[in-house]
Amino acid sequence: MISLKDSSERAHQRRERKRRATERKEAEQLTAVVRLIVIARKEEVDISPTWVALETMKKLKALDLRQDKPLIYIGCNLYVRQIAREICRRSFEDEQEEESPSIDPSQSPQHELFPGLQTRYPIARPAGDEPVYRLLENLTAEDRLHNINRMETEIKSKQRHVDAFKVFHERRLREESIEPAIA
Repeated sequence: MISLKDSSERAHQRRERKRRATERKEAEQLTAVVRLIVIARKEEVDISPTWVALETMKKLKALDLRQDKPLIYIGCNLYVRQIAREICRRSFEDEQEEESPSIDPSQSPQHELFPGLQTRYPIARPAGDEPVYRLLENLTAEDRLHNINRMETEIKSKQRHVDAFKVFHERRLREESIEPAIA
């Protein structure tokens, strides 16, 4: 026999699953709006996630929140800015090893004369500043060196991770080959 508590718990779980599904669908719609704005600005020299977030808030007619409910506005703006950062990073930094179901890695544009290069890269900026993605042809010498150093740092970090994982793998192989003594 099903108790009243079990029945109530199941009803709560169903409501929670439905709420999460609705939230996911709405987040996908919001991401689509942000992506369309980034795509519409692809010819701009610079693309800033902060600017994309502001344009998204305008498109969603949410700028009134800035006056009426400033805390809600800033929370929404920060969330949209994070979505814009992710779209820009995945679109322009070609992070293929970090695949995301919401962003198609095949959409990452590459330079037509240098197929191994993207069309945009982040510009040099002080630590903590918002990233800005600039067309390859418009990068300064400082921006180019910044990206060379950034990529070399990423390579070294990945190599340290690979080396550590190899050591772990080899240790596990040795441990797995030792069978416990039968008493």
